[in-house]
Amino acid sequence: LRPVGQPRQRPKEGKRMTQREKDFGPPAKELKDRPSRARYEKVRSALELKSRRRTPQADLLMGEVVGALWRDFADLPYSGCGFHILNEDGTAVTPGNHRGKVPQPTLDPAGVVARAVKSGHPELCGDGGASRVAVPVYDCEDRLWAVFEAVSDKPAAFDDMDMRWLERIVKVFQLVKRVGGGHC
Repeated sequence: LRPVGQPRQRPKEGKRMTQREKDFGPPAKELKDRPSRARYEKVRSALELKSRRRTPQADLLMGEVVGALWRDFADLPYSGCGFHILNEDGTAVTPGNHRGKVPQPTLDPAGVVARAVKSGHPELCGDGGASRVAVPVYDCEDRLWAVFEAVSDKPAAFDDMDMRWLERIVKVFQLVKRVGGGHC
């Protein structure tokens, strides 16, 4: 306690890290550039609402997903996001709707997109200074037909939370058939 009438002491510049900061990680200001659960939920619920209001079409949904994520997360942390569409036999990919800097689609076995296709589950990659997350996209017949990829120039920009939320967001495609395939 300080005596009455005494001014409150201000912390000095370059203060040392407190025990709480040592125990619980970085201060909140370092986390402010990360997408929050609430922002992901806002995107997911808006997309779900749009898909319920009309007959869903895969090509239209791709544009809406990319547009919504880019609008909310461009540069914080996304430097690019988009879809890679698999051909019928799953041996090649072509670029789908995308924004920003998304790498040329490839099924290089060492790549994050190929690993997501092979495993059927979302994959994280932090190679070099960049971060990438790839999420497989399934249609109403539970067939893999595309991969959504988010890219960041920042190291360790994505984690398990981002991966889980992106997986929830692309589940909207389970209402449709692959691009050009109509609806279920």
